[in-house]
Amino acid sequence: MPIRVCLAGATGWAGSELARAIPGQPDVAIVSAVSRKHGGQCLSDVLHDPTLDCPIYTSAAEALDFLSPLKSSQLLQKAHAAIRKVSPKIEHDRVFAEDFVKLAELIRSGALVK
Repeated sequence: MPIRVCLAGATGWAGSELARAIPGQPDVAIVSAVSRKHGGQCLSDVLHDPTLDCPIYTSAAEALDFLSPLKSSQLLQKAHAAIRKVSPKIEHDRVFAEDFVKLAELIRSGALVK
C-alpha cells in the first residue's frame, strides 16, 4: 500500500515537478495538495496532467480537516489542534481578518512547536 501524501506547494516551481514525478513511484500517492493561489481546484487541471487527480486546498490545516480521519505526524496533529482552537474549520464564507490576527499571535507565541 503506498504512502498517501498531501503535497504543500504543489503548484509552485519545485512542487509541481515533484507532483509530476510522484505518479511513477509505486510506494507514494498524492491524495491532496496545498496552494493558496489554486485552492478549490483540481491538481490535474492546474498542472495539465490527468494523472494528478486530487483536490487542492488553501492550507495544510484545511487539507487535514478534509482528510480526517487520516492522521499525520504527532507534531503536525498537535499544531493542527492548536490552529483549530483559534481558527475554526471553514464551514461557510466569512471574514478571516480576526483569524489571521489570532494565528499570527499563535505563531509568535511559539506554541506550535512546543
